Amino acid sequence: MSSLVLRLHQLGLLLDEVMRDRLRDIDLSTLQAHVLVLASTRQAGVTVHDLRTNLGISSQRMSQILRTLEHQRLIERMTDEVDRRFVVVLLTPTGRQTARLVRDAAMDLEERLIDSSPGGDILQGLTVAELIGRSRWVGPGRVRVRMPDWS
Repeated sequence: MSSLVLRLHQLGLLLDEVMRDRLRDIDLSTLQAHVLVLASTRQAGVTVHDLRTNLGISSQRMSQILRTLEHQRLIERMTDEVDRRFVVVLLTPTGRQTARLVRDAAMDLEERLIDSSPGGDILQGLTVAELIGRSRWVGPGRVRVRMPDWS
């Protein structure tokens, strides 16, 4: 494995560990926290399919996360009124409150990372990471890059 790929992997693990530490008092995993924040962005709720797509996780894993969040009374699942094939995730009042705490913790971490980065280098690093994340492996040693939507 190349040193760049290894360092990016280690950075992801470190960020996950830092967020887990910040979420310890809230008693959420980082994936559960991401689900709450994503669900909080839409008043009418978000579909399970959209959550899975945004988080890049399997149906089984998503079901486990949603069951846990339901058990904690942070979300409700309902059938979409427009298209009954879809399930919509809605936050409960406690879920909205918890999502705010998660967003605050994430924003605090983000501000600390940017402030501790000389000359905003972290933002350039994120741009590179986005390009890598949007890459598609074409063959041994070759990568086709899809440019990000900058709008």
